[in-house]
Amino acid sequence: MIKDKSFFQYVKLLNIKANFLSTEFFSGEYESAFKGQGLEFEEIREYEPGDDVRLIDWKNTAKTGKIHIKKFHEEREISVILAVDISQSMNFGTKWQTKIELANEIAALISYTALKSNDKVGLLLFANEIYKFIPPRKGRNHIWNVIRNIAFYEIDRKNFVKKNKKNPIDNVLKFLADAIKRKAVVFLISDFITSGDYIRTLKALSKRFDVVPVLIVDKYEYEFFDKIKFLNLMDSESFCQIFLKNKDVENKLKNYLLERINTIKQAHVEPLVVYTHRPYIPEFIKYFRMKK
Repeated sequence: MIKDKSFFQYVKLLNIKANFLSTEFFSGEYESAFKGQGLEFEEIREYEPGDDVRLIDWKNTAKTGKIHIKKFHEEREISVILAVDISQSMNFGTKWQTKIELANEIAALISYTALKSNDKVGLLLFANEIYKFIPPRKGRNHIWNVIRNIAFYEIDRKNFVKKNKKNPIDNVLKFLADAIKRKAVVFLISDFITSGDYIRTLKALSKRFDVVPVLIVDKYEYEFFDKIKFLNLMDSESFCQIFLKNKDVENKLKNYLLERINTIKQAHVEPLVVYTHRPYIPEFIKYFRMKK
């Protein structure tokens, strides 16, 4: 949860930044990467230079003696599901921001981009349990509600939707498989620090939906977690700097990160890796272009 910040000030700044970053260029990359449900017939009209000859309607051409084509438009609307990890490890951050703050920004950016594309947006918050699920809807007020819920969640364990402390990511994927019935893009935003096996479920879900695992990484976290779990991670940056003088830390970090990435890839899904200490927009654009 975001602390020590005015609710309206924080959400307003988050909305302004996300709306600004969600430019027409970024929206175009998003729409190209995630297609709608297919093509829908619109009309039959006379052929014009530059039209695709594969669209010629030979029946009407023969009747009228003039070349006609069938015009189609893409049925664009899809549902975007933001599955955001709000577990304790997401509160860690040693540079610009914590992982949960970066997750907030990413979720807000995707929400505004989906809004401009007339797509629906839904939200699922999870830690060791599924905390809250908001079904996909449209509208600026709904987007505001989604961002507010991510930034200012208050965990009341009596109101958890579904409990499964052993394997939260696997539980999230199974829940979404039951809850979402139509075409959707699922952004699974997490640091993927979990001991449970979720590969089989992720592979199955990716056959039904377009799943984008957004792996959030802090530069110093992995070796740090192994050695000093007893410390308050939010107040331990100075200790972390001393600890990281160890020459082996960088290599251990790379190996641990590769382990996370390779685990996700076992499900035949490509992860989008972003870092708390450097800009994430270039990584998103590169990923969207790769998907095209």
